[in-house]
Amino acid sequence: MYHGGTSDPTFRIFTSATILTRLEDVALLRAESLAVLGEKSAAIELLDEIRERRGLKAYSETANGDLVDAIFLERKRELMGKGIAGMI
Repeated sequence: MYHGGTSDPTFRIFTSATILTRLEDVALLRAESLAVLGEKSAAIELLDEIRERRGLKAYSETANGDLVDAIFLERKRELMGKGIAGMI
């Protein structure tokens, strides 16, 4: 029986193929890709946008280490509270 988009309203199993993504996850994935491709300034710009939203200081290689590692750390922070961070 169909109940407003779910096949089981108790467990909220949705019948649609909707995929949810988090803006920060997409931005950080792009930053990681840019960093690996050597586009460090563009990667840092994206990373700093996320860090600024969180009230953190801008990325600095001296303070935060390797750029890709710093991006991974931000991705881990982004996943905290979502039950996924422990898998990384």
